[in-house]
Amino acid sequence: EQAEYLSENIPWQDTAWAEVWKYKSTRTVDPNEVDDKLFPMQDEAGNNYAMDVVSDSNLVFIMSIYDIESVSHETMKKFDDIAVQAQSKGYNFVFLNSDSPEVLAKYQATYEMGSYPRYFSDNTYLKAAIRSNPGLIVVQEGVVLGKYHHKDVPSFDELIQMPICSKSGYRA
Repeated sequence: EQAEYLSENIPWQDTAWAEVWKYKSTRTVDPNEVDDKLFPMQDEAGNNYAMDVVSDSNLVFIMSIYDIESVSHETMKKFDDIAVQAQSKGYNFVFLNSDSPEVLAKYQATYEMGSYPRYFSDNTYLKAAIRSNPGLIVVQEGVVLGKYHHKDVPSFDELIQMPICSKSGYRA
């Protein structure tokens, strides 16, 4: 029988176990390592930008929408305002959506969206990341700093005052 133990959980005081155990190997996991199995963030050509987006050393604001036809124009205006402020301060703002390019184009025909990168992902991933439609996810260096329902999004000034990512130790 094989078992894996964290170092602090090795049953070294169990004499029966100590008599029969055999060392196999050591496995280390870096908790600060960015997982490369992120949900996809693909452009229309199928290029995946997930690692580029979430591993950015600056704050990244991700607007997640899994059903754009149900999003009001007032809500989009609120997110567009955050996008403009974020980009003016040098932060990235991306739009992540699970609707087809045709549905997105139909929505854009009635509402002019801001100028920010648009990526596609599966709605299951988006709903797992944040239940709100739309929602805002704030990320820095692979660490999620905040998730916000569209009705509870703080002001931009409050968003950028979030705790500093522990990996970088500073805010750019």
